[in-house]
Parts: sequence; C-alpha cells; structure tokens
Amino acid sequence: MNYTGNMSKVRDNPTKQSSTINHLNKRIENGQKIKGYDSNSHTTRARHAGTDLVAVFAALTTNAEHLGKGQNLKFDHVITNEGSAYNQHLGAFAAPVSGFYVIMSTLLSQPGHSGHFQVVRNGNAVCYMYFDGVGGNFDTSAGSFVLRLNKGDVISIQNADPGEAVWGGYYSYFSGFLLKEVDPEILVVG
Repeated sequence: MNYTGNMSKVRDNPTKQSSTINHLNKRIENGQKIKGYDSNSHTTRARHAGTDLVAVFAALTTNAEHLGKGQNLKFDHVITNEGSAYNQHLGAFAAPVSGFYVIMSTLLSQPGHSGHFQVVRNGNAVCYMYFDGVGGNFDTSAGSFVLRLNKGDVISIQNADPGEAVWGGYYSYFSGFLLKEVDPEILVVG
C-alpha cells in the first residue's frame, strides 16, 4: 500500500500533525511503504508549507553623512533580496506577505558622532537604537526585532537627530526574514 496524500495540508496544527505522524509511523512499523515520505524532514516541510521565501541582507558601503531628521538609512549594497522586499533607493523593507518577521540591524558610529535612530513601521517608531562615538571613538548599536507585519507594511531605520552620520564600509547593515506566514485576518490575543 502506498501513501500518496498531500502532506502540505498539515500546517502547524499540532493535534492534526501528531495524529498524522503517528498514523504514518504505525504504517511504517507494519512494513507498509509510504511513497514520498521522509520522517526526518516531514515536520519542517509541514511547518513551513505554503510559506513564501523572504530574506534580505543589505549593507551600507559609503558613510551616510548629514542625515536629516526622519531620513531613512539607505543600505545601498543589497547582498540578498529573496522576495524583492527591500528597496535600496528608499531604504525600506515592504512585507510581501502577512506574517511574523525577524528584522535585525547594526549601526557603527563615525568617530565624534552620537546618534539616535528608530526602527519605523509605516511611519511610526517601534523602538530606538543609540550609539555614542563622542571622544573620537567608534560605537555600535544593534538589535533584533520580531514583528507581526501585514502585507504591505513598511519597515525602515530612520535617523532621529538632524546632522548625524553613520559609518559605511560594510560595518552597518540591515537584514530580515519571514519567520512564518500567517493569515492577516487571524487575531493574536495576549
């Protein structure tokens, strides 16, 4: 007997997934062959079935100087842009699908500059980053942010103080990826 069902329909429903896996494991123990089933990779395939690939990694190659208040940092060297979510000309990441995203950024100060920056979603600050390069020193600010975004939500790193600067040379960068696609109509409570 061969199993030819569609495993992609078992999506992050632990009860249904456990039930299906237990059923399949019993069939394997009884010597039945299950076509197209790999017990080691099934959980990963089912958990991420239907999830689009979205991943971005971009670096700042030249120093960003004389930044205006509210100006997006434009990470100009795009290394990875799966899903075409990052626009280097705007310095913005637009969620191509609704889901949970992990966003990360590291900023390096220019010596003699301190700076306040903000992670912004649709024009509203989510959190802040600060570095202090006063006294001729370099300083960094880095953070990881897990955000639930709806399709079309825009994330950027903005300067909060007029006239500040960020070191380029691939020392400052922005990255992010889709952790899990979700239905935009499902409310998360709690």
